[in-house]
Amino acid sequence: MKDLRAIDRKLSQLSREIDFYSHLTPQNHVEEEKKFFDSLGKDKAYNPVYEYGDRNFDAQREWLVKATSGIENDGAIGSLFLSHIDFMLSQLDLLDCGDEDFTDMSEVLFGLPEKSTLETALSILTESKKTGYVFPAENITPEEMASVIRKELMARKIAWQVKVTDHIVPKMTVSGKHRAIYVNASINYTPEEIERLKVHEIDVHVTRGENGAIQ
Repeated sequence: MKDLRAIDRKLSQLSREIDFYSHLTPQNHVEEEKKFFDSLGKDKAYNPVYEYGDRNFDAQREWLVKATSGIENDGAIGSLFLSHIDFMLSQLDLLDCGDEDFTDMSEVLFGLPEKSTLETALSILTESKKTGYVFPAENITPEEMASVIRKELMARKIAWQVKVTDHIVPKMTVSGKHRAIYVNASINYTPEEIERLKVHEIDVHVTRGENGAIQ
């Protein structure tokens, strides 16, 4: 069996190189979003045409495929490595597929919520509407949110950057490749989201990235 520590380090390196979630975000989503909303109410709505960065990961895919031949699937550790490699290969398949296959492949890779989960969510939303629930005001600016994250990173002595950008779709995203947390410049936040996002982005993604880098 190959040196699993060496494979682990290589997988961590490849994850940073691939930077999967950043490649799901169109480079021109801000411009296309504006064209779409500007077209509403006109004779014909504009259909956004998205552009993505370079997605040539042939070298990474070749290494992942070869690595499977040197790992024995007869123990917990070997199975864990093979499962992770299979997941990374599926991520590359998703990045390579066309629009017509994207939804189906996403379901295979990430799964779908159970019916009971959807029913619970609908019940909560319905009950909230009946009781006159008002969603919290989104009065925390992107710059204020970024400042909170920076202070938390400094307190933990984690040398990552925090950047406010209009080139992401979600409220916040993490790039292990660039050791950076990106805060969406076009979205405000609720006070309740501060702690939740701080815990999720740092305790989950950043900490995992740091642990992977030092192994």
